[in-house]
Amino acid sequence: MNETIHDHTLTNQSAADCWSDTEDWCCWEPSISERMGSWLRWRVFETQMLTRWAFRWEHSQSLGTVAGIDIRLHNVWLFFLLLDALMASVTVPHTLPEWPLLAYPLFMLVAAVALHLCAILPHELAHAAVAKAVGRRVERVMIYGAGGCMVSYPRPDEPWWALALIAGVGPLTNVVVGLCWALVAYQLRSAGADLLQTPLGLLSLLLASTNALAVLINSIPAGPVDGGLVAMAFRSRRSRAATA
Repeated sequence: MNETIHDHTLTNQSAADCWSDTEDWCCWEPSISERMGSWLRWRVFETQMLTRWAFRWEHSQSLGTVAGIDIRLHNVWLFFLLLDALMASVTVPHTLPEWPLLAYPLFMLVAAVALHLCAILPHELAHAAVAKAVGRRVERVMIYGAGGCMVSYPRPDEPWWALALIAGVGPLTNVVVGLCWALVAYQLRSAGADLLQTPLGLLSLLLASTNALAVLINSIPAGPVDGGLVAMAFRSRRSRAATA
């Protein structure tokens, strides 16, 4: 019976080639597209984990009330906040020059808090304010790692446009907040500052882009996002008109 024997002995030339490949691997730096792909994969993983917890308010802590609305912070928010700070070198393809090693993760920790305060919380509070204005009972606003949610209860005689108004005001709020931070970035740029090399410039870019991303995602007319709720409201209008 014939047997095939594979010789795994490396010649000097092949060993040199392997060592050269190892050096290239050690010096390899991911491109912007690869880092952004890693960021998107992390957000998908984060969303999959948190959607199981999003509506379980017993896993959250109350931060207080705003206009009678209970504002709650989910327990896993801090876990993902710390992971966001530790993954700062992967999620953001720019570093600040001449900063100590721990300064950049700490800056990203502050930036992650700012993203929730300047993107997610205004979005959900806008939902809650309009829901109360149309007569709904608003129970709470929940903030968690990947976003937030507002829990309210519609009236039996609620008109079809109420849901469209409640859902649509969230992305509009992100448009306004995003434009404000884009204006800050524009002013810094006009003053001659390098936005990618200054803390305030980088923060303004992060907040403007995050609000823009929130508008883009919530404009999708499907699923549980705001665009899907607006589409649901208009479908409800057509069904009511057909049965009238």
